[in-house]
Amino acid sequence: MLFNLFFDIPSYEKELAPLASLPDLMPKALQRALGKTLSKLTTMFVRGVSAEALLTQKFIREGLFQSHVTWDGNEASGYLGGTKGRQPLFRYKTLPSGPLVRRPPVGASAQVLRAAGMETIKGSFVAQMKSGHIGVFWRKPGAKRLSISELLGPSVQFFFQRDSIQIPIEEQTDDIFAGFLAHEVSFLVQMWSMGFEN
Repeated sequence: MLFNLFFDIPSYEKELAPLASLPDLMPKALQRALGKTLSKLTTMFVRGVSAEALLTQKFIREGLFQSHVTWDGNEASGYLGGTKGRQPLFRYKTLPSGPLVRRPPVGASAQVLRAAGMETIKGSFVAQMKSGHIGVFWRKPGAKRLSISELLGPSVQFFFQRDSIQIPIEEQTDDIFAGFLAHEVSFLVQMWSMGFEN
């Protein structure tokens, strides 16, 4: 599920008014405003997901992607999205928080949502592989010693598409874009008046 952005350029007449006599600067103003809007929305999504999930902002940001903005004269568009790949459970909150010499007999515990509690997963344990990778692993009772699998938590996309995160951001998107557009127009006009085109 993508967070699609569509901006009807003629509706931003107020912000673009200073470029009435400088139409060649409009594409640059729009491109810069759109780029900054996407960056701002990405940060808002990172913070929104972080407020609900016990996942560090570093991993959340790595799980987001954005398009290059496009502009056809009357409409500007772009999108943001979250990757589908599930996150290793160890990236969320776990107990123990690292490998132990003596594993808890009941299994490791994990918490994904801030609003939820810790959940113990019978037969699971935290271990470090020879590669250095640390994860929460699970062995089926009675299975062979090497027959283990790593446990995974929800993907960034799972949180990204939640209404509790998307709707508040959607309600602010137009104002954010308008603010950046007004700033970029003012900056470019000022640079032009000083003899600079960039």
